[in-house]
Amino acid sequence: MAQPRTILIMGVGNEMRNDDRVGLVLARLLRREAWPGVRIIETGGDATIWLRFWAEAETVVLLDATMTGAQAGALHHCDLGRAPVDAPRSASTHGLGLGHIVELARALDRLPSQLYIVGIEGADFGYGTLLSPAVAAAIPGALRAVRELIEATLLSMQGPMIHHEPVGPFRMPAATGAAD
Repeated sequence: MAQPRTILIMGVGNEMRNDDRVGLVLARLLRREAWPGVRIIETGGDATIWLRFWAEAETVVLLDATMTGAQAGALHHCDLGRAPVDAPRSASTHGLGLGHIVELARALDRLPSQLYIVGIEGADFGYGTLLSPAVAAAIPGALRAVRELIEATLLSMQGPMIHHEPVGPFRMPAATGAAD
């Protein structure tokens, strides 16, 4: 499937479930920056809707809270486009697990060319709007990982670089017929 040469950043989460909102927080922070060809959205709930968004981009980066049993605040950075997916599980409030939706996209030939997750291991998925201290402390590292991924992807989308040798200083042609 031919896809536009764009990058889609998807902040995933539930605004009312403490650490589950970290993907939304990351998306809002990244939205303050501008990259050509990068679209940043917020989503949650039904992961099957993600397939529609994935069709619009060559590269997709999911930002989400994870539940793998790792220490709270642990940063997960995975390439989900490789087969088969054994990815960190996103928070259960999204319905289908991340691995399930990736494999469904693969089966339907709706997987973007590149699919990544940058996730932060959550601690508290109860009702509320506060990030746990460990998750909040992991935000700068997650932002750095996303920025590096965006920059590397944009660079690879530019194709081969053409190198021109300098030809010396620019000189105006001498005026003809002018008196000195």
